[in-house]
Amino acid sequence: MVITEHQVLQWMGRFVWPFMRVTGLVMSAPLLGSRYIPVHIRVLTAAMLGLVLASALTNLPPMPSDPWSVMVLSAMNMLYGATLGFIMWVAVSAITVSGEMMGLSMGLGFARLSSPSNGTEMPVVSEMMLWTGLMAYLAAAGPVWMIAALYHSFITHPLAQIATGNGQAIARAGADMFVYGLWLALPVVIAGIAVNAVLGVVTAMAPSLNIFSVGFPLLYLVGLWLMLSTSGDIQTVFMHAYRHATGLISHLVNTHG
Repeated sequence: MVITEHQVLQWMGRFVWPFMRVTGLVMSAPLLGSRYIPVHIRVLTAAMLGLVLASALTNLPPMPSDPWSVMVLSAMNMLYGATLGFIMWVAVSAITVSGEMMGLSMGLGFARLSSPSNGTEMPVVSEMMLWTGLMAYLAAAGPVWMIAALYHSFITHPLAQIATGNGQAIARAGADMFVYGLWLALPVVIAGIAVNAVLGVVTAMAPSLNIFSVGFPLLYLVGLWLMLSTSGDIQTVFMHAYRHATGLISHLVNTHG
């Protein structure tokens, strides 16, 4: 039995293209793309998912013999997978943005922790909301849905062509996610403004009052009370953001370039 060059390139293409696209997804998807997961675990996950997709997909294009074409197509597949993961990460970030706004309104902007998820310092409230969003993402079977979308993308876009005009849709989705986070944080933001306004009036009327001993505890208590009162809205806001993200990913996957 003689194995031709075309057969070798066909076999390599069946694994390389899924592996590249899964690698892009793993780099940017929620939880998998964070620093909580070691790099070697992410690489092994991408390799295992690539093997699973290679066994399920049979009509993948062969690997070209030109090295330049191989690099271009590999980069396109990684970008395609990273785009899908980034859209879902933006949905989770809608909850994180609300935590950032709440922390600033409560006067907790100075309370920061080094976040292992992205290697930067984040406010404590924002870190709490980030974990809430990640848990909601797992509860909604987000990773399973992302793998299913990735599998379907090979059927519609075997060469990872991204349709023109989808960049604007992704940018609009980011703006919508910011609005979702603002609506979730709005009660705490309004309460923070009201408390600061009242304290400003009280300070003007009673200059001897120590504003620091009264203002900060009052802001903390009001902010924590409103956070607990509106905690049930987190599910509603996340589901809106999640449906928006999944709808955009479905549009991106099903739109032919």
